[in-house]
Amino acid sequence: MRFTLYRAREWKPSRVPRPAMVNGTEYSGTSARAVAAVANLLVFAAGVATWTSAGSPVVRAQSSPPSTQPAHRTPSVVIYLIDTLRADRVGVYGSKDGLTPKMDALAAECVLFEQASAAAPWTLPSITSLFTSTFLTEHGMGTTASALPDELKTLGQILAARGCRSAVFTANAWSGRIADAKRGYPRYFVQKPVYDWNRWQEWFSREAKSAFHAYVHTTEPHIPYSAPLDFINRFGPVTEEQRKDANEKMFNYVRNRPHAFDRRESTLTQFSEELAAIEAEAMAPLPAMSTTIRVLYDAHVAWADENLGRFVQYLKDQGRWDDCLFVLLSDHGEEFAEHGGWMHAQSLHEELLHVPLMIHFPRGEFAGAKISDPASLVDVMPTILDYMGCRAELAQCRGRSWLPRLRGEPAAPDASTARVVAVRHNTSRADHLFRRTRGNLNIAVREGPWKAIWNVDLDSLELYHLQRDPREQANLASADEETAKRLLTVAKRFMKNEKRRVPGRVAEKLDRKSEENLRELGYLGDDAGNRGEKENRRQ
Repeated sequence: MRFTLYRAREWKPSRVPRPAMVNGTEYSGTSARAVAAVANLLVFAAGVATWTSAGSPVVRAQSSPPSTQPAHRTPSVVIYLIDTLRADRVGVYGSKDGLTPKMDALAAECVLFEQASAAAPWTLPSITSLFTSTFLTEHGMGTTASALPDELKTLGQILAARGCRSAVFTANAWSGRIADAKRGYPRYFVQKPVYDWNRWQEWFSREAKSAFHAYVHTTEPHIPYSAPLDFINRFGPVTEEQRKDANEKMFNYVRNRPHAFDRRESTLTQFSEELAAIEAEAMAPLPAMSTTIRVLYDAHVAWADENLGRFVQYLKDQGRWDDCLFVLLSDHGEEFAEHGGWMHAQSLHEELLHVPLMIHFPRGEFAGAKISDPASLVDVMPTILDYMGCRAELAQCRGRSWLPRLRGEPAAPDASTARVVAVRHNTSRADHLFRRTRGNLNIAVREGPWKAIWNVDLDSLELYHLQRDPREQANLASADEETAKRLLTVAKRFMKNEKRRVPGRVAEKLDRKSEENLRELGYLGDDAGNRGEKENRRQ
C-alpha cells in the first residue's frame, strides 16, 4: 500500500534574544502593539478552610479576607488565555519542576479552581464555550468552516453593552470566529505566536482610560516551539537541529490527520484502514523524540509564565490591577502519548481537559480561595456576569456561577451533583486511528473524584476515579456499575436536552492574515487547508 505524507514546510526559529516580542500582523488595520512577560507577584499565604452550605471546602488566605464592599465602578475584565497549557505543568497544580513561579505567586491573589476542565479538547470549540457558556452540541463550532449562530451572545457583546472598551490580542486566529467587531471587539489584532508587547501598550494607553475588556490569547506552548535556544537550554539540552526536527515531525503529523483530500464521509461506519495507516506512519517518529519534545514544551510553559508575569506587573504599574477582574486559563492541554496520541483534539482524557483556571476579583476579594469541586470553562462567563450584576444575561449560560459558593450562600439544588464538563465531536475528516475505540462523539461527566467518558457512537462508558488514578489507566465501569449507570444517565440526559439546540452556520472564508497565522500553527496544510474548508462547506 502506498501513502503520501504531507511535508511540513521548513520551520525557522524566531531570531530574538530573551523572552522577546516579534512584530505582529494587524487584522483590524489599526496600529498598536500587544503583550508578553515578567513580574514578581505575592507569595501564597497560609490557608484556612471554611465550609460552605454546599458541603465542600473553600480555602481562603488569612492575609486576604474577602471584601464585602460594593464595586466603586464597573471593573475591567481581562481574559488571559495560554494556549495548550496542561495543569500538571503548573506549580500550584502539583508540578515540582519550577516552571511557573509567576503563576504560582498569582494564585495567592486569585480564586484557584483545582479541577477545571476545558469544555472541548481543541481551540475553536473550547474558546466558543468559554465566551458563550454553551457546549459544542449547542454552539456547533466544531469544524474550521463553522460560524457562531447569531442567537448566541458572547461575553464581549455583553461587556461592550456595559460600556467596556474592548480589544483582542491573539496569536491564534481561531479567536476571530467568536471575537470580532460584531461580537463586541472593534479592535482585533492577530500576531505571530510570540506576540508584540508594544501593540498592547499602545492600545491600553489610548483606549483603556476607563473600564476595558481585553482578550489576550498567547501560544507559547503550542507548536512551533520558537523560544530563544538559550532560554530553552535552561530546561534541558536541545540543539537547533533537534528543535527543527521536532517541529517538522509534529507539523507533519498534524497535516496528515485531517485527510482533507479524501471525499468519503467521516463516520465511524466508514472507518478507513488506509487513512488510519497514514496517521500512524506520520505519528511513528514522535515517540523516539519524546524527551526533546517534552523539554521544548516545558521550556515554552516557562516562557509563557514570564510573559504572564510581565503583563500582570504592567497592570499593577498602571494602577489598574485592583479594579481588574482577571482570568487566567488555558483552552486545552497537550498529549504526549499517555493514551496513544500526540498533541490535542483526539480525546477527553485529563492531559487534554485538565487546565489551570484562576480568577482575580477586584480589590482582592476572595483572594487565596480554592474551589475543589469539578468546574468547566463554561462556568467562567456566568461567574463574571454574576459578579457584574448582569443577571438577565445568565439565562443563556449552561455553566454555573461560583459566586454563591465563594460568598458562602446557600447552594443551588444541583450544585454538588454530577455534571457534564466537556464535549468532543470529531466532525472533521480526522483521527481514524481512534475511531474504533472512541468514535466521533464523546461526553465527559464529573462528580467529585469520579469521571466518566461516554463514547456516544459506540455506546460505551469509561469510568475513572481521579484521586486514585489521575492518569486514567483503570477503567472501573464494570467494577462499579452503580456509579457508571448514574453518570451515564447524566450524559444521556444532557445529549437529549442539548442536541441540535441551535444549528451552526457556515463561516465566511478566512482572511489572508488569519489563514497565514493558522498555517504557522499547523492547522492548515499548504493545499489541504483550502480543500478541507471548501469540502466542509459543502457538507
